[in-house]
Amino acid sequence: MFTHYFLKRNQGFFITLFVSLIFINETFAGKIEFIPDSSQIEKPNIYVVTNRPNQYDSITNDYFPNMVSPEKSLTYLKVFNHEGKWLVQDLESIDDFKAGNNGLKNWLVYVHGDSQTPDLAFTRGLQLQEEYKVNVIVFSWPSKDPTLGGLQNFNNSRSQIEQSTAGFVQFLLELDTWKNKFDLVQNTHLTLFLHSLGNYFLERIVTDSLLLNSQIKIFDNVILNAAAVNQMGHQLWLEKVNIQDRIFVNSNRKDMTLKGVDLFTDFDRQLGEQAVDNFASNAVYVNFSQAFKNELNFGLLHGYYVGVIPGKSQNIFHYYQTIFHGDDVDLSNRNMFMPNDSIPVYEIIF
Repeated sequence: MFTHYFLKRNQGFFITLFVSLIFINETFAGKIEFIPDSSQIEKPNIYVVTNRPNQYDSITNDYFPNMVSPEKSLTYLKVFNHEGKWLVQDLESIDDFKAGNNGLKNWLVYVHGDSQTPDLAFTRGLQLQEEYKVNVIVFSWPSKDPTLGGLQNFNNSRSQIEQSTAGFVQFLLELDTWKNKFDLVQNTHLTLFLHSLGNYFLERIVTDSLLLNSQIKIFDNVILNAAAVNQMGHQLWLEKVNIQDRIFVNSNRKDMTLKGVDLFTDFDRQLGEQAVDNFASNAVYVNFSQAFKNELNFGLLHGYYVGVIPGKSQNIFHYYQTIFHGDDVDLSNRNMFMPNDSIPVYEIIF
């Protein structure tokens, strides 16, 4: 009784703590500087698509305010990091996305979670590209209002996704056209990776009846990672998603960030915390709880796909390396996966 009262009494503090801990292990973040031309820059770059307004934000003293562009327009960017500063080139369209000097083959579209500024999203995108050797396109959406606390920001971010879904679908359709127009080399793969609250985009696509009648297969893999969406009834919308060859759902029962959503909001158990019933027939479910049984760091228990955790575990790194590059995984490998006798969930071994 006391514990429940204490949590409720201090819910604002804890939800802020849970959200902020996601990025405690970032290596750098910097301010944004626009450049007219990047042809002389030899550093690797990531690409960014954002539905934030392409303008200066007087509140944060940086670019891209935390709102959906009034024109519902998308902005396309080529982004470099140089000595702690983000060098950003405006591009005309997605047609300007090319592998360039990265020397990489496959492509990963990364949709970040809640409470992320543009520079934090850039940081994570570059980190993914460097660690997994895959070209990264970040979809940066308005998820961090500097005037709101954790719980208020979370609710506001869900509303922002609802306003952003049509723009996100526009981006996916442009991505499919881009992929076909440039005739990506044979066996080049394209993967969609949605983390945390970013998974709400996928649910809204179905809720808003977008892309449901489409027969296009945009992605080899769609990955729902630490999904901040309700576990209950998720199969009703997930089974309607048909823009991919394979779907992977990654969860962790020790994820304190998602437990915070469960405890301090009106939402139920989150899919990224634990999938327990009504499984989608078109998805593979992988749980990380056994792998993390001795892990105490809250941030690592939610952002376990990059950085410290895959650096420690060859199995976890290999799993993400495989699915990020658009390939299937060998679930029969008992050195890597342990099946569950009662539910169709595979436990990954640390």
